[in-house]
Amino acid sequence: MYTCAFSSTGRLVATGGEEGALCVFDVRTGEPRWRRAAAHGAGIWRCVFGPRDRTILTASEDGTLALWDAHGGEPIRVFRGHEMSVWSAALSPDGRVAVSASKDRTLRAWT
Repeated sequence: MYTCAFSSTGRLVATGGEEGALCVFDVRTGEPRWRRAAAHGAGIWRCVFGPRDRTILTASEDGTLALWDAHGGEPIRVFRGHEMSVWSAALSPDGRVAVSASKDRTLRAWT
């Protein structure tokens, strides 16, 4: 695993790994709630929960960011535009803007 993040309630933990897998665990039981084996085409460097824990934003070595439904694992949107790995990402407090930092030396804002 490369990254992990708690939900704001502390009830869930999202993890991202080398193979591009994204998984959400129930902290109380330790059991996975859901898993996406090929969420990205390469490793996930960063994952963060969105407002009210409804979404998860992931940043990947494949040069993309993706927004996921935190409760079912369905993809909502993929953000493309970086030329190299995306190392970090964050969501604004209202969840309307994502920012990403890439190995290509760019910072991008996504709406």
